[in-house]
Formats: sequence, structure tokens, C-alpha cells
Amino acid sequence: MTSQAARSEATRRKLIAVARDEFAAKGYADAATESIVKTAKVTRGALYHHYEDKRELFCAVVEELGREISALMTARAAEKKTPWEALLAGCLAFIEMSAKPDVQRIYLQDAPAVVGWAEWRKIEQAGAIGFLERTLTQGLAGAARAKEGTPTVLSHMIAGALRGAARAIPNADDPKKMKIEIDRATLVLLMGLREQYAPAD
Repeated sequence: MTSQAARSEATRRKLIAVARDEFAAKGYADAATESIVKTAKVTRGALYHHYEDKRELFCAVVEELGREISALMTARAAEKKTPWEALLAGCLAFIEMSAKPDVQRIYLQDAPAVVGWAEWRKIEQAGAIGFLERTLTQGLAGAARAKEGTPTVLSHMIAGALRGAARAIPNADDPKKMKIEIDRATLVLLMGLREQYAPAD
């Protein structure tokens, strides 16, 4: 990487880091690019060199969060021996990440509306849903009830359930206790799926 390219990448990374804090603290609607460039100590020209507008910068932040979520899910799953154990580990990792304030505000609350459905699906497919679908495909191999498309359908259903449950964490009287209950419910849910989709004899 040339020195110019390195400086450009450093500026981009700084903008994403500052924007992430801004979007997490104020939400997309109230976040201001003026505040972002001031905190990042870059010019508005530098911002618009890398990103067309606030929405494009927000999308970059969302994509980064998606990669972080996927990376943790994959890392936790890699420690397990069976696909179902890996699936549970990945789901618990998703909940763990979703309990963080920046993930709550940016990824779960604002992203679906701001990014748009088509782009949101791409981010999810590259991240959490992609992980779920791959892992379910392995876990459902030879299952009596599994048909073509079953892993895809179940991956979207599980992801929806996890996102919905995770949104309840910050509003709970005891967020830590709520997370524990969600972890337990996730275990029960996946145990039930495993039983229903047992391999054919």
C-alpha cells in the first residue's frame, strides 16, 4: 500500500469509528456530519471524498457491525464439535453482540429503515443469516423433515426471533437478567428444532 493509499485508508477508518460513536449516541436522524468531521479532525471534503452522504457513511458503519457480529458467531462456532452445538454458540454470540448499546441503536433499531430492505438483506446474508444458513445446512443433513429450502427458511426465522428478543434487552428492568433468559430460550428453541429435524433412520 502506498503512503497516499495508507493515509486515505486511515482517514476512512477514522471517519467510521467517529461516525459509529455519533450514530450510537444520537441515532441516525440526529447525528450530524458536521460533528463527525470535527471530532475526526478531517475536512468535509475528506468526508465526501470517501462517502457520498450521511446515509452512505451510516451504511459503512452498519456493514462493519455486521462483519463483527458474523466474525464472533463464526469464531464461537469453530470451537464446537457438531453443527447444532456450533449453531447454538453462534446464536448466543449474536445475542451477546446485540446487547451492546451501539449494536442496539445502529444495527437493530436504525439500520433496517435507513439502509433499506434490499441492502439490509445483503448485509444480513453476508453476516448472521449466512452463518445460520450454512450451519443449518450441515445440521439438517439427512434429516427426515428437511426439504430443499428448509435451511433458508429456518435461518430467516431464527434471525428474526433473535433480533426481536435482543431488542427487549435495553428496555428490561434488569437487562442482564433478560439476556440470560433469552440465552435460555434460545437453547430451548434450538433443542426443539434439533428434535424435530432428527436424521432419518
